[in-house]
Amino acid sequence: RIGMMNLLISTMLSILAQSPAASSADGGAQVTWFDGFSESAEVELSDLSWQNGRALAHPTLGEWLQLDFTHGADDISKISSPLFLYLQDSSRISGLPVESDGDFLLWQTVNEKKLKVDLRYVLAIAGPHFVAPHLNEDMLRMKTINNVSDVASGFFVSLNEATVKFEAGSTELEVAVEKIEELVFYSDRNRQVSLPSFVYLHDGSMFAASVINCDKSSLRATTVWQDDYAIDISRVSRITRNESSQLSFDIPPESTSVDGFDMSISQRPFNRGWSRTPQDVVGLKCLEDGLFAIWVGIDDDVAGFVSPSPVKFSVFVNKELRQVSEAKSFAQVAQLLRLKLRKNDRVELRSSSVYETSAGAHGNWCQPVFIPLYE
Repeated sequence: RIGMMNLLISTMLSILAQSPAASSADGGAQVTWFDGFSESAEVELSDLSWQNGRALAHPTLGEWLQLDFTHGADDISKISSPLFLYLQDSSRISGLPVESDGDFLLWQTVNEKKLKVDLRYVLAIAGPHFVAPHLNEDMLRMKTINNVSDVASGFFVSLNEATVKFEAGSTELEVAVEKIEELVFYSDRNRQVSLPSFVYLHDGSMFAASVINCDKSSLRATTVWQDDYAIDISRVSRITRNESSQLSFDIPPESTSVDGFDMSISQRPFNRGWSRTPQDVVGLKCLEDGLFAIWVGIDDDVAGFVSPSPVKFSVFVNKELRQVSEAKSFAQVAQLLRLKLRKNDRVELRSSSVYETSAGAHGNWCQPVFIPLYE
């Protein structure tokens, strides 16, 4: 056993020795930051094996959790989009609607690709702070001349030439796309498709996918809208597993901070999780034996606060403390907490401020990941 441990340590040191500075000119796209459940290191993409839509466990670092293509670097693209396409599988794709006949939607992405998406998979066309409501018919929220929302309930008819047609009672409305605040579709949730990985892009997009291949130049994946979707690797921020279906959340994951902005930690955006003030508790239940991981840190929305308090993040399992972070301060990079769980374990995520009287202790729990253990 000791010999095996020495072998693992030796192998890990050899991986850590492969620094980006020693790699070729295009090494930034060839070498990525790899987070396993035990350790983290720089790893060449060619060292990874792909099967059933996601990367397999790394031989040294254990069960695969995440590939981070922007570790230690700023997001250089800074592409912003007024609208996102939200799908039933938790995907959101930046861009603009082009046309729709009521059965399919043609969507223009920010990199000028056009996607044809079955409307049965579409949840909404909305801005970055969208929270799905419970509906029994379609809903159109429009911007008025005073920038105040006006809402109509009814049925989506079509979209063409940058105009949405919407039937509200006996009235048919025509609304310009730029006036849309939210267009939410009532649809059969049983059509939800679960794909094994999440791909995050620099433009704020995040989509579920089954990855076919990932190398230094491109990523190819199967999605709900396309069997072979290719994208330049320079647009990819990270790839994670999508196994959170084995967790039952008391409060579904959200996308905004305490103050209503997109969640981010040290300028690193996150699309799913919870932003909470100290003493607020996020509860969940584990449905299978497995590995649980979550990123923690102070949200960037506290930038205007005077001396915001550092925050500690604690994970309780069945009322017992199992994991605690270091005291995280504003602008510090996110920390990954990871632990094994058993079926029916009750988990509570709790944060606490170091300075009780300090405002701005907005703690983020980001991107919960669960990987079942099959023994």
